[in-house]
Amino acid sequence: MATLELDGTLIAEKDNNNKIISHVDQLGEANTGDGIKLNNSLKTSTGTDIITSTGSVSPQGSFVLPSVTTESNLDPNLPEGSLIYLQDDGGDLIFKDQGGYKKLTSPLGSLNNPAASATAIINAGDSTGDGLYYISSTSGVIQVYCMMSWGGYMLVAKISNQNNTNFTYSGSYWSTSSPQNETDTQNLTGNTDCLNRLYYEYFIQVGFRFSLNTVSNYISDTAGGSALNKTAKQCFTGSSLTSDNNRSTFLSWINNAGTSSSNWDNQANCNHTGFNISGSGYAMRYGINMNNEADCASNDSGIGFGGYTNYQYTAADGIRNAQSGGWRWSSDVRYPYNGFIWVK
Repeated sequence: MATLELDGTLIAEKDNNNKIISHVDQLGEANTGDGIKLNNSLKTSTGTDIITSTGSVSPQGSFVLPSVTTESNLDPNLPEGSLIYLQDDGGDLIFKDQGGYKKLTSPLGSLNNPAASATAIINAGDSTGDGLYYISSTSGVIQVYCMMSWGGYMLVAKISNQNNTNFTYSGSYWSTSSPQNETDTQNLTGNTDCLNRLYYEYFIQVGFRFSLNTVSNYISDTAGGSALNKTAKQCFTGSSLTSDNNRSTFLSWINNAGTSSSNWDNQANCNHTGFNISGSGYAMRYGINMNNEADCASNDSGIGFGGYTNYQYTAADGIRNAQSGGWRWSSDVRYPYNGFIWVK
């Protein structure tokens, strides 16, 4: 019969019908205070070592496996049947069979093994492409749409192309600390104002991406590095931050969304860019504010998220505002588009 022994103590065996008979209760006989020490002694019935590093069994019967810090530290010469604990990215059990080493735990980013970020999933080798993954937040585990093809950006908010007030400059969603239509952030369909808890709980490590009209039409921003180690909420509602992007980038952004940048040719001045910017009669959660006069005293147009000029705070006050998109003066036209806010 095949047997499994621990320091001479029979732990399990297969009977003649190939059924496993457990003798784990015999571990209780070895209560020495420090538990059973495994020193190159976990063997198959032929005497082959299964694990060649030191592990232990506590007096309570829990077995402590030998461990390595990264997959590159796994010994290729260990025999089949070796079981190792891999410390990388939250921990994995690694088993060696005829085909090599295999992970036994649930993939990182799954329900039973949520990840801290999309980047962690990629680093663990568990990405299956763009889509939904389980992410751990301060207040619980949620499904988040992750762009793995971008290196791990996570969708935290969507802004509709409707004339709603949720994401106008004074809209309540910017400063909220509770999810808003959270399940709607789990797809890329537009026309919904929504945000998930990562918006106010996840601290940005790399930066933002902002999509306009289509997901692929995006610009990136770190506010010169000032957005790092802040939440999205802190960036949009805290002290003003200067954007990495200039007038040309914002004009290209809306041009690629479907509105010719030439519509702002008569608005060549001011060009105030950034996060949570404001001035005389204008403000913006993110984007650029422009003027035809050579100052920022009477701005008339803008491109971005949550903005207005000429004290026209919402659609009820006039055309010169947008939740997401742009607007111009002479003639007054609004160009609304669906917006997507991504963080990494």
